[in-house]
Amino acid sequence: MGSASATGCLRWCGYPPPPPQGSHPPYDGGYASPQPGGYAPPPGPPGGYAPPGVPPAPNHPGYHPSYVAPPAPTQAHQPPYGPPPGAPSGYGAPPAPQQPYGGYPVQQGPLMYLGVAIPPPPPAPPMQGALPGFDAHRVAESVRKAMKGFGTDEKALTSAIAPLDAFQVDALKRTFETISGKGLIKTIEKETSSWYEHSLRAKLLGPVLFDCWLLHRASSGAGTHEDILTEILLDRTNSEMQTLKSAYHATYGKDLSSVIRSELSGKTERLFNMALVGNRIESEYVDPAQVQADVHALHKAGQGRVGTDEITICAIIVSRSPAHLRALAQAYPQAHRRKLSKAIDGEFWGHMDDALQFVAKGAQDDGYGVHRDVEMIEKAMSGVGTKDERLIYRIIRAHWNRPRFEGIKQTFHQKYGKALLARVRGETSGDYRDFMSAVIGN
Repeated sequence: MGSASATGCLRWCGYPPPPPQGSHPPYDGGYASPQPGGYAPPPGPPGGYAPPGVPPAPNHPGYHPSYVAPPAPTQAHQPPYGPPPGAPSGYGAPPAPQQPYGGYPVQQGPLMYLGVAIPPPPPAPPMQGALPGFDAHRVAESVRKAMKGFGTDEKALTSAIAPLDAFQVDALKRTFETISGKGLIKTIEKETSSWYEHSLRAKLLGPVLFDCWLLHRASSGAGTHEDILTEILLDRTNSEMQTLKSAYHATYGKDLSSVIRSELSGKTERLFNMALVGNRIESEYVDPAQVQADVHALHKAGQGRVGTDEITICAIIVSRSPAHLRALAQAYPQAHRRKLSKAIDGEFWGHMDDALQFVAKGAQDDGYGVHRDVEMIEKAMSGVGTKDERLIYRIIRAHWNRPRFEGIKQTFHQKYGKALLARVRGETSGDYRDFMSAVIGN
């Protein structure tokens, strides 16, 4: 793991598959000093961004309807783990009132997904009217002309589609169907091919429906794409999980939880079922006593006994709030001289190990999953052959939140000594390379 942290980090349809290409399946920190009138939450990423689910104010200079803008930088120096001087019992805001068991919090403000505001996906009705500042008719016409007649103007397609945010993609699809009488994604399928088609579809489906498509693909046919299940279903907010399940049911007519249960078994099935319930604690309040209790419980369930109490470990990793997990990732190595992810790695194997590692690594280092995501993007390109599908969905899913994606790009360069753009261009080719390059940007 590289030592440098990103200055721009934030914590992030069934179609035929593309043809096979490549294989397919240190520690520091603490809490900031107390602020007037209360105590600061756990430290955010250097030069951090607004927490997921909290859109910027409309008068903020970086306001955009589809992503959050960076707030003021965090403190340069963080004291060791533990309460600020004089802290009575915990950090952050007091705990919010508990939601009814099995229920979901009422969505306040715009619908958020992958850290950005999004248009409501199915089963909500399509958005109506023009999108301010975006000429959807002009873009739809350029896309239509690029695919009209003999041959396809791939450069024009890439230029029109790659820069769009989630709201603009939604407006483009509605407008294209209005002026042409055809669905845009179905037309793209006919006019393009291979990984270029796959990357265009990933973009045009938008954040939620692309996740639904990936989950449907991962659970169709022989075998299960376990990495897709892990990256999409774990470490999600309750609102995101509810949005995903509703959209999946509206798109495929199936209950997502039932589909996932049919693909897994044993304690791995129970782990994912815990996540799919969508009843995660989400308060930013961190109780130091509970953190220490979890440190003790994790050690006792794993390293501190013969055999492993898998369910206790799963329950802590899946149900605790992101703020709590960040504190836990700081406290565990202080007590037991091992990173949280290393402690888990010694107790599990296979898909269950990968799944728990995904959450644990997201809480370590920067604390918002940026270092973890950088490593996973690199893994899609390392070794013999490029894992193109993984590369596409990891880049496309990350790029929606542009401030966080800039943090990923900077961290990638710091860790591997090469720009992400240059690395991806070296592993791809043709129209596929040009589209991915346009999505990544300079």
